[in-house]
Amino acid sequence: MFKQRQRESTVSYCLLHKTPATVSEIHGYVYRNQRKFSEEIEWSYAVRRQKFFDRRRLELCHEHLAYRVRHRISRSVPHQHRREPAQVKLQYQGLRFEGWDALTSDTTTIKNDGKTVAVNIDGDFFVSGSGLQSTFKVGRITFHWGRCNATSDGSNTMQIYCFDPARFDSVDEAVKAGGRITALAVLFQTSTEDNLNYVPIIDAINSVSRYGKTSEVSPFSLRGLLPNSTEKYFIYNGSLTTPPCSETVEWIVFKNTVSISDEQLEMFCEVMTMQQAGYVMLMDYLQNNYRDQQEQFMGQVFSSYTGTEEVYTPVCSSEPENIQSMPYNLSSLLVMWERPRAVYDAGIEKYSVNYWPANTDYPSPTEYLTDGDQDVGAILNNLAANTSYMIQVVAVCTNGQYGRISDPLKADMPIEDPGKKRPSQRGRG
Repeated sequence: MFKQRQRESTVSYCLLHKTPATVSEIHGYVYRNQRKFSEEIEWSYAVRRQKFFDRRRLELCHEHLAYRVRHRISRSVPHQHRREPAQVKLQYQGLRFEGWDALTSDTTTIKNDGKTVAVNIDGDFFVSGSGLQSTFKVGRITFHWGRCNATSDGSNTMQIYCFDPARFDSVDEAVKAGGRITALAVLFQTSTEDNLNYVPIIDAINSVSRYGKTSEVSPFSLRGLLPNSTEKYFIYNGSLTTPPCSETVEWIVFKNTVSISDEQLEMFCEVMTMQQAGYVMLMDYLQNNYRDQQEQFMGQVFSSYTGTEEVYTPVCSSEPENIQSMPYNLSSLLVMWERPRAVYDAGIEKYSVNYWPANTDYPSPTEYLTDGDQDVGAILNNLAANTSYMIQVVAVCTNGQYGRISDPLKADMPIEDPGKKRPSQRGRG
């Protein structure tokens, strides 16, 4: 039975590669190459849930942080930091690229190693700044992609691994010695048009679709592989995404994505790998070749840019609309608004109106809370005459979350009493 399974597996291998072979040749092929394949495929992504398959043991890497990307801001930072603003530090700004506009050499190669397609860069391309401890040299580019024949879930990424050339000669040498690695992560999104900057790499991937194949890569520009803007990124200390999962990596995850066409993305789905099934090695299409997102992370994530609009924060609604105000008397202001256009997971319980003097350098807003969700107006009392105020309105939901806050509205209090009767409303201030 075992021999029959071996022969069937090898027949499948030959059929996949259109290789003519007699039964005896196939039978001999198994015994000559089965052990070789088994030794080469030391682990795979076949066993999920943060574990890697090893032919001798299950090697657990779950104690190390590995980066997993998804196509949203929270994908760019470790799991526990999805809802926390990344701290901005000036020292992590100013990422510098040296030599990246030049073309790679003709000796740059690509290999299908069964876990990814790895492009080994030959040339002098360096990255520095952004708080990096030294100048790092580009050594290798790898790719991760998700399940083929399915809607993209944001798992399609490129990683550019760099090493310290003053201490090591290659990425492999640095990993083996436990040296520091800098990894630049680029997130892909699909479009209708081919990305011409990626054509040499996509063509090279097509030439190494078979497991174990190596090919040369036509010259290309590393700069062309990056997002149009490289000023915005997240940076944190993490780990390798493959065994030994060493926590020696300074991850730089660009906020802006790179577009490639659906046809270019499909070329990754043609890449083949070898999977161990019992006592035999079977050929299959390589997919979902990423490490599962890790829950444990005790480090800190930093951002190279400011702007609260860039940070993911949970909200329960869109902002209240059409904010208006008018003086009610010399010391009171009538504020009105319309309900938010969108309400998400929970209903609106009430509204919060925040106001402060417009000429204050460091404002300390006063908050007015409405009685219920049907109140779409408020009278703000005890205001100073002949003074300008800034006003913002936000929904407060039943789950305790706030919605998006409205843009500030400037309101001017009069010098004299408007002298007009206002509708009777109860006010608090």
